Amino acid sequence: MLSRGMLLLLFSLKVATAAGTGWSDPEFDKVPFTDWLSGGQQTSLKWSQRVLPVILSVHQRLLARIQVQLDGAEAAKRRGEGELVFYFQLTDSQGRAFQDHTSYDLEKVEAGLKSQDLVCTESVFVLPGEYSVAVAIYDTATKEHSVKKTKLHVAPLKVEPLPEAWRDLPAAEFVEPSEGPDHWFLPRIRGKLNLPVTPRRPLQIEIIANLTPSEVSARSFGVQDRNFSFLFPSLKVLSQVDAKDSKTDVALIDLARRKVVFRQPDLTGGLDWDRVKTFLSNATSASIDVKSLADRSHNAAFFVKEVARRVAPSHAVIVLSGPMVFDAPQDLHGIDLKLAPDSRVYYIRLQTTPARPPMDATPLGSNRRRRFGGTGVPRPSEGTETPEDLPVNHRADQLAPMLKPLDPRLYEVNNADQFRKALAAILTDLSTL
Repeated sequence: MLSRGMLLLLFSLKVATAAGTGWSDPEFDKVPFTDWLSGGQQTSLKWSQRVLPVILSVHQRLLARIQVQLDGAEAAKRRGEGELVFYFQLTDSQGRAFQDHTSYDLEKVEAGLKSQDLVCTESVFVLPGEYSVAVAIYDTATKEHSVKKTKLHVAPLKVEPLPEAWRDLPAAEFVEPSEGPDHWFLPRIRGKLNLPVTPRRPLQIEIIANLTPSEVSARSFGVQDRNFSFLFPSLKVLSQVDAKDSKTDVALIDLARRKVVFRQPDLTGGLDWDRVKTFLSNATSASIDVKSLADRSHNAAFFVKEVARRVAPSHAVIVLSGPMVFDAPQDLHGIDLKLAPDSRVYYIRLQTTPARPPMDATPLGSNRRRRFGGTGVPRPSEGTETPEDLPVNHRADQLAPMLKPLDPRLYEVNNADQFRKALAAILTDLSTL
């Protein structure tokens, strides 16, 4: 299989065409893919494909997942030379083709693969519409190939609170596999949401994102990853809000260490993700210095101080956080500050998933990447949980009472649909300020 560095190189070499003409992958030029689609002789491989139900991802894009399941014996008998290349092409109703590929290294096929199926899942953001889906498997050593085609219908949302959000997006955009922390933010996605708002006056908007998960669940399996897999996509969406003649700042706070780990005074041009990553290593570390542990009874007071210092100079403050319950006694005194009549505080409370083991845990050695798994349905790509994956974990929250003196507009968000509705309500309200 291609190394991560080579995958990144291939991505950078792709022909980035305009949204109106599709997206070409130069790897397709190395094979007669068009001829394959015409019928031609094919190899009789034991494999199947299916398109999983389209969902609204936490990135506020509709997500389709194309799953290929190959009989492990087919890969095992080819062990030792070449690659299996998986080609994916979506063609919309206007004839625009969107292409991507991935590969599986046959020199590194594990001995146990013969007794299980190999599953490859390709994720792609799509717009509502009708698509033709073509998938091909190609053995670079034997030159054998096999093709399957199907149809994909993408229905619009039943309720659309943001009807113009997808206006400038391409019909399809493949989600490149990425390692953490990029898998929370998807920085290589090119499409940008259309989220304009026209307030009555220039606004100063402040976004405060709490990176710390609830201390009562901090020791649970994967709690930090689950927290960030909802928080950072939500922060990315908020960073795309375009308030006319206004300025938006962002601060990431770490309550466990009582630090502002990142600050960007102006979000014009989007969140500086490269800078965010340099500050995340300490916040994601499991180790906390002795002084921070000894003084953890002041964590709540730190939150109050950071919110209070931003309320006065701002017209709107958006607090983005999971529900917080502290494991040490705290001074839970509310913010001693009166909000101006023409200002707002919004509290978006993100509920995260309960602990669960990964569903793609079958060890596939060096060939295992985010696209590949063993028999079964892998979890959706990073940051793409379905509403069913995001039930309310717990209702307890000690941050809300401290914000109460500011009369915040609280939005309980358990999934991508609820976040979309909350965002629409906030944008509508901002337009009245």
